[in-house]
Amino acid sequence: METLQLLPLCFLLLSTPYVDVQTQFLDFKCDENMTAEIGKNIDITCISNAKITDMTVKFCTNKTLCSNSSNINTFKNITTVDIGRIALEINVNSTTLHISNVQISDQKMYQFFASSPIGHRNKDVLVWVIGPVPPTSERPITEIPVLEKFRSEDTLSNEIKYTAFILVPMAMLAIAMALFWRKKKVGYVIWQKIPDVYHQPRFPEDSL
Repeated sequence: METLQLLPLCFLLLSTPYVDVQTQFLDFKCDENMTAEIGKNIDITCISNAKITDMTVKFCTNKTLCSNSSNINTFKNITTVDIGRIALEINVNSTTLHISNVQISDQKMYQFFASSPIGHRNKDVLVWVIGPVPPTSERPITEIPVLEKFRSEDTLSNEIKYTAFILVPMAMLAIAMALFWRKKKVGYVIWQKIPDVYHQPRFPEDSL
């Protein structure tokens, strides 16, 4: 009889779907890989679908070279690095890593690890650091916008067509005319050097 009473309970336990605690914490998203300019400030923001209780951040050279200890750990009350230049801020279900006065050494893989009452998740964000971008008027000539590059290629193509169909025929015509006049001049010089006897009148009346 007791066995029959336990059967409904066993059936209920077997029919109840298993829910992994970690699968309830799927929505933990951070900014995509970012580009930072030296001397500027950047913010890396992460948002979750649950209240964040603790957050750790590791500064990694890359995905394979990452220290075991965390650079920032709210559980240990470590929220700033480099005398406050890098600081973490948590607001219920979001967190932001503030990096002020970006330096070349800030080019790293930042690994965020968030904990909540329903699970935990991690996210990697890569930060690329570039030099100061000069104003448009001071940019090197080699940095040609895409549209201007296409225009330059069109101009070059037109110049080639102009040279092939106009300048080349004109040059050939000029050479032909020069050769023609050169032959006439040579013929005239030869005629001038013919003995005078050929220029004398043949009949006496021609001399009158």
